[in-house]
Amino acid sequence: MTIRLKIEFDTLAMTQVIDIQGHIVFTPLEGSGFTRFSYGPINANIEIEGKTRKSKGIDYYNTKNSIMSLNITDGTFYVEGLFNDNQQL
Repeated sequence: MTIRLKIEFDTLAMTQVIDIQGHIVFTPLEGSGFTRFSYGPINANIEIEGKTRKSKGIDYYNTKNSIMSLNITDGTFYVEGLFNDNQQL
């Protein structure tokens, strides 16, 4: 049995509080801030191959193989308050 799904999102928005410690091209980076991500539209095609089996009177689906393709058309990333608002960074 093969299950096929198609999922579409207009936009997917996320927010996150982040802490950064590291280096970019020998420049030390350290700080914390708030980020907003927005992706979309997003299209996903999912195909799951498998078969059903019965155990103790309960039907189960055993997955053999699964494939997912994901198409993200556009995205934005915004950071605020990072590095104590140092304009050079």
